[in-house]
Amino acid sequence: MRTVAVVFLAIIVLLISGCTGSLLVRYVEEKSEPPFISISADAVNPAYEGCRVQLKARAYTDEWLELQDIGVRCQALCLSMRCGWDYDDYRGLPLRSKLTFAQRVRMGAYELHFHEDKLEYSVPFTKMSAELLHLPESWRPYAREIADDDSQLKIELAGNPPRTIVCDMVENGYELVVRGVQRGNKIFPILGVRESEQTWQMIDRMQNEFLLEKILFPACVSLAIPALLLGIFRVLKWRPQQKKDKLAMLMMLVLVAVAFLLCGGWRMEIWAGAAELILVLGLWGIVRVIRGFGVDSVSE
Repeated sequence: MRTVAVVFLAIIVLLISGCTGSLLVRYVEEKSEPPFISISADAVNPAYEGCRVQLKARAYTDEWLELQDIGVRCQALCLSMRCGWDYDDYRGLPLRSKLTFAQRVRMGAYELHFHEDKLEYSVPFTKMSAELLHLPESWRPYAREIADDDSQLKIELAGNPPRTIVCDMVENGYELVVRGVQRGNKIFPILGVRESEQTWQMIDRMQNEFLLEKILFPACVSLAIPALLLGIFRVLKWRPQQKKDKLAMLMMLVLVAVAFLLCGGWRMEIWAGAAELILVLGLWGIVRVIRGFGVDSVSE
């Protein structure tokens, strides 16, 4: 029964090692990513081929975007229309919320292929000009602009109750700061889009703080794993001699090694093995403290 109990508790330690190991691996991988290199948009520099780069320039597209329900057609990076109700039509004609993006964009000498999720919520939208709207003829007597917002174009359509259309856009030529990987004259994949370098700096700082806060607890747990496993052997009195201490330490190293191998592969296994070896040597003093409480003095 004693052996079964030790095996059972060792499995628990392995699960704890796996959970903490996965978080530690993620943290190390995040911190080991190469930094983004700020490059000029004026010309393509082959020296940065395959590198993670940050590009700041005005973004342009030759695509024509449309919001067909309200007759908008223009060159823009993004067009947005939101309807303030759940109906699919107004006075017999379709009217649905829509968000449309330019897919092919150029920034200086570079080409970019955007995905919708890279622009949405990343840059501020500006107010769409009312001159771009060409509402259906049958709607015009019932439509009026609500001039209470400088950031969005609001159109109220008469009815019971009245309905509201909110329109905004990201204009062609808007300055963006893009992060991605340089592939020839393309930035691909695009890893993020923001409106300024200061915004990226703030995001980097917040991510570092978040990762640090998230890693503190698993790091403390990982530090406690050697003492925990040795404590299991001591409480169950499965080590009348010091050679069993070595067995406990070896078993702890094997458990942690397996956990890190499953979480991060061989590269992370080497890093984790070296770290855990240092921990074992450092925490051997904890074992001596445990002995001081008289647990080891019990003879069998």
